[in-house]
Amino acid sequence: MKNKNTLDHEIHLKALEVASRYLICTGELIEILQTLDARKTFRLYECTSLYRYAVTFLKLSEDVACNLIAIARKSALVPALKNNTDSGAISVSKARTLCAVLTPDNQSRWLDFAKTVSSKALQREVARVNPKAAVADKASYIAWDRLKLEMGVSEECMQKLRRVQDLESQRLKKAATFEDTLSAALDAYLEKFDPVKKAQRSFARKAKMESKSESELTSGVIFNALRLVSPRIKVPHSGPRKPKSAVLKHQLNLRDQARCTHEDGQGDRCESTRWLDTHHIVPVCDGGDNTFENLTTLCRAHHQMEHLKA
Repeated sequence: MKNKNTLDHEIHLKALEVASRYLICTGELIEILQTLDARKTFRLYECTSLYRYAVTFLKLSEDVACNLIAIARKSALVPALKNNTDSGAISVSKARTLCAVLTPDNQSRWLDFAKTVSSKALQREVARVNPKAAVADKASYIAWDRLKLEMGVSEECMQKLRRVQDLESQRLKKAATFEDTLSAALDAYLEKFDPVKKAQRSFARKAKMESKSESELTSGVIFNALRLVSPRIKVPHSGPRKPKSAVLKHQLNLRDQARCTHEDGQGDRCESTRWLDTHHIVPVCDGGDNTFENLTTLCRAHHQMEHLKA
């Protein structure tokens, strides 16, 4: 029967072995992420980004996926970063911190510094050199319907926020919170720039004008009757209106709701509402035209994937 010291020593050796395998696997994972990123292999599996592939297929957590992808991309520019991570000279957390400041020109200084200081000391120095890296944009749930928002802002941005807060307080007749202020500012932005809302307003105006045109038609009948009595009365000329390209754009935004229309193998629609392109279902080179029926909305990644199929 093994005594306590022998058993503890075996556990220690086992821990060293597992940790060594972990470092090797981490290095291999970073390397394969570089290859996946360079070849855009993730698009073959209907993933619009390397991050989505890492979370969906590799089953990495969101934080781990973000960290390893950042290290992989920075290591493509500065290979010494991965070399130091592989050897264990620099931890993954330190490597992630260095991504904010590391360049081919300053790599020696930063890598040497990271080896000799704690993670907190490294974060402090990186924040001093690159203040924007001190606070990463982050939103986390604190209740089922409430989130905590963290971000760094410039002094100029803060002054704008305070100004809007003052205006919103005046409007509400009470002191507006940051949440009140942000909500009001976002409502105003969406009302002016949201393509779906712009399309809704456009068609509302069109409906109003058509209603007005019906009234003008009735007035025209009266005008013609009056002309029989007095030839001096002239009917206003109304020539044909030329269609505007904006009308077609509004139609697409209303139909597609300014969201990618791509559906995966399970019939789930892509959730992307940014980096959107207008895609010709039948390519222009094959005789496709700019008609409503031949156009659809795709995110940049799915748009590129469609053209790769052709």
